[in-house]
Amino acid sequence: MAGWPDGIDRVLVGELDSTNLEGRRLADGIKRPTWILAESQTCGRGRRGREWVSPKGNFHATLVMPLKGPLRHAALRPMVASISLRDALGGIVGTGADLKTKWPNDVLLNGGKVAGILLETAGIGDRVCVLIGFGVNLVSAPHLPERSFRAPKPISLHDATGVKISPIGLLERLARAYELRESQFRASGIEPIRCDWVRHASGIGKEATFRMERSDIRGIFESVDSDGCAVVLASGARHKIAAADLLLG
Repeated sequence: MAGWPDGIDRVLVGELDSTNLEGRRLADGIKRPTWILAESQTCGRGRRGREWVSPKGNFHATLVMPLKGPLRHAALRPMVASISLRDALGGIVGTGADLKTKWPNDVLLNGGKVAGILLETAGIGDRVCVLIGFGVNLVSAPHLPERSFRAPKPISLHDATGVKISPIGLLERLARAYELRESQFRASGIEPIRCDWVRHASGIGKEATFRMERSDIRGIFESVDSDGCAVVLASGARHKIAAADLLLG
């Protein structure tokens, strides 16, 4: 692959149960950042164990990255990952398409969900790896009849823009984009990335519902803070929300 970033490994396979599961299996032997790309997945997963439909032609990949620094920095990687993916997709579709980040870990294209990111960790002690799974609808989007009317409709890159790119082609662009953002994070911390993320975010300044496992909070989505938490003004008080489903409108 021309332009592949130095110091980064890659594993290309046909069918897997899940690239994150494969990353977990390989984590003990991984010494430097490694991308795992599968043509298809039989057990792709999204957040909260939801199924992620993973046909051939779409993008299914996981970055396995030995964690350097405190464990709390792992929680910031979804922000690094989603802005990196937006960077990579922006280079493919140009300025004519509306690409947005969506808290906590999605990328929207023209208002539809084109990609999701799943972060997990593997290992214990000083041998912890971060697993960052990326799913991008390149050529097809799933039909989700039980989707909430306020959740963004799944959309594919090709249907929305007419652009075709292979999974390997996206991997090359994403690996470079991620390495640039990771270098920025190591040099300057999360703040420059957070500012870019917020600038491109969907729903900032608007009323939204944050659906947690046991309760909902509805209020004005003010921002995302330096811990990756959503900041919400509701009932006269500000709330920091670490994990929830964001329903806009």
